[in-house]
Amino acid sequence: MRPVELVGGSGIGAVFVGLIVLMTTQQLVLTLVSTGITFIVILMVLALFAMGAKQDAEETADLERQNNPDGEK
Repeated sequence: MRPVELVGGSGIGAVFVGLIVLMTTQQLVLTLVSTGITFIVILMVLALFAMGAKQDAEETADLERQNNPDGEK
């Protein structure tokens, strides 16, 4: 996953939680705190999942072709 995907995914989750908290409690401070905590937790979980994923030989070859389209090493 690219860093933009990690931040975007955690941002979407944090906004969702923030809206739910704001609609139920109507307290702005609690909403901001819960949104920030959710953003950080989701970002860390997605980053850990991305680090734990192993590339197989096909993915490594595909990345190598993308990085060197002319076949140079």
